[in-house]
Amino acid sequence: SEYYGGSDFEYVKGIVTDQNGGIYVCGYTQSTDFRVTSSAIQKSNNGGTDGFVMRFDAFGSVIWSSYFGGDNYDALYSISIDSSSLRQPKIILCGTTQSTNLQNLHTFVSDTLSGNSDIVLLSLSNDGIANWAKLYGGLNLDEATAVCVDRDNHLIMTGFTGSDVITSHFPLLGGFQSTFGGYGD
Repeated sequence: SEYYGGSDFEYVKGIVTDQNGGIYVCGYTQSTDFRVTSSAIQKSNNGGTDGFVMRFDAFGSVIWSSYFGGDNYDALYSISIDSSSLRQPKIILCGTTQSTNLQNLHTFVSDTLSGNSDIVLLSLSNDGIANWAKLYGGLNLDEATAVCVDRDNHLIMTGFTGSDVITSHFPLLGGFQSTFGGYGD
């Protein structure tokens, strides 16, 4: 075993392994000295709490590590592997952001914050290179707490919303409940 972290707090929220025994971890930190690799998509904490994502080999050695966040609270809560391409699987992460500058910091983020807190859905290559990131949310608190990829390689995400006003960043696409039932749906 080994310690991994900086001088402030780190919380690991998600962990998954690949078919070769590789280990992928995500969470969030307030450390400004969290160890990241030279290939990181974000090499420093951009303010407050930032998410992090790491890949280890089957023996526990770090292959890559990166921050992900902006000027406010950002956290990555869940991680999954999309193995639709076995040669180069994609890493899918979800969480939340309260940062207003993610789009300015990361060109692969296609949206701006639409409320107090939005859902983040992030795709990375197996090498830790960003493919894309999307924000989803209404006018209040929105968080994704878990993501998985089914056997047909569809993304399934769960979480909660406090948004009773639906915006273009938070489409309502059917489901069991078609109207807002109260805070925390």
